[in-house]
Amino acid sequence: MYKLLDEEQQIGHRNEWKKIWKIQALEGVWYFVWLLKYDRLLTNWNKRRLGIGSVMSGYCGNIVEDTMHVLRDFPLVMSFWLNVVEVHQENFMRPYDQMDFVNNILTEYRNTAADKNLTSGIHQEIKWISWKLKN
Repeated sequence: MYKLLDEEQQIGHRNEWKKIWKIQALEGVWYFVWLLKYDRLLTNWNKRRLGIGSVMSGYCGNIVEDTMHVLRDFPLVMSFWLNVVEVHQENFMRPYDQMDFVNNILTEYRNTAADKNLTSGIHQEIKWISWKLKN
């Protein structure tokens, strides 16, 4: 029974990666998505897990700098997303894990991009650029 469940999980895992590798984007974007998937972005939260520094954001003060803070809640990134993607504020602020958030943003952006005739790979590059701007 366990073997069957494990095989189904591995098939789902492979399908997720097939979607990621089909993205027409820079290699750095693929690496960024991998870091997101495994929660390995070098945030203060992850540095603290390694025994380095504090979990608090140096820019925002008394807020824990985890992946969701870096991707969504950081003030500069939030204004960036709100300008790039036409999202409803309540949907944007719903709690997600990082991959759910990214999938939601990509869905919203694809809809916006289709309306504006933007290229398909640009949304991935925007995520990568926003991370680079933060760091």
